[in-house]
Amino acid sequence: MCWIRRASATAAFLAMNVVTFPCVERCSPAEQGTRKNLELPFRLCNQELIVVKGRIGNLGDLNILLDTATNPSIISSDLARRLNLSGAAVPSLSTAGRIEVQNIILPNIEVGPLHLESSRAVVQDLGFVQRDLSISIAAVAGLDLLSTRSFMIDFAKRKIVFELPSPGKSSIRLEAQSPRPTVKVDIGGLELRLLVDSGTSRLLVFRPRFDASLARLQPFHAEADAFISTPLGTVHTTHFRASQVSLGGTKLAPQVIVVADTDPGSRGEFDGLLGLTQTGFHHVWLDFQNGLLAWD
Repeated sequence: MCWIRRASATAAFLAMNVVTFPCVERCSPAEQGTRKNLELPFRLCNQELIVVKGRIGNLGDLNILLDTATNPSIISSDLARRLNLSGAAVPSLSTAGRIEVQNIILPNIEVGPLHLESSRAVVQDLGFVQRDLSISIAAVAGLDLLSTRSFMIDFAKRKIVFELPSPGKSSIRLEAQSPRPTVKVDIGGLELRLLVDSGTSRLLVFRPRFDASLARLQPFHAEADAFISTPLGTVHTTHFRASQVSLGGTKLAPQVIVVADTDPGSRGEFDGLLGLTQTGFHHVWLDFQNGLLAWD
């Protein structure tokens, strides 16, 4: 995930583990009438980051970020100490290179109707994220939890709805050849595969995948130096404006494209990230059962 604001960006752990989409079972109308917690309010921190309340272990009322580009979920070092959880140190990949994290087993994690027990997670220092947001962040809920059920993000009403009463006006199929939620996006005539990232605000591409095409875009000057802060330091970014961007054959409004001077070593799985909060979407549907991303 990358959190891109007018002046800078903060990027936390971007997991590179292979995942699959679990089957999301639909309930009958009678069962739907008895279900609770189908709507989950969220706070949009810095007008970009989706933060909800959740429970991990025996601790509730925790601030948890939702991020479809992370897998497995992350808990903060502070929360791991409070829950007395520890595990073996293992190397992993971030947007800036290799970092070391701890592998642990979470007793449980719960966000609205989403729930996992005895699930694998990693421990990481999220202090730089908390300082940036000025609130405590206990965890980052990743695709391992989020893909267990389809949902719609309503940015206008600041809520997540865990049923899909109607599709968005436009949709695109998630790439079948990738276990991650990736889609093909056309930017100025160049087709790129982007990872759908609810923890990123704009379209972000890795410079090595896009460098030859930058001449087609109009430079866009951010209000201050732009960078991504990571556990390993900062990564410089450059902003460009693209007037021709299409997703699934649907032309989007002109977009600010963030080009990051990094390549996380995703083995060609994706060329960047498709952010959601400042891309012009009012509602976003993530239908994991049918493998669709929809929006209006």
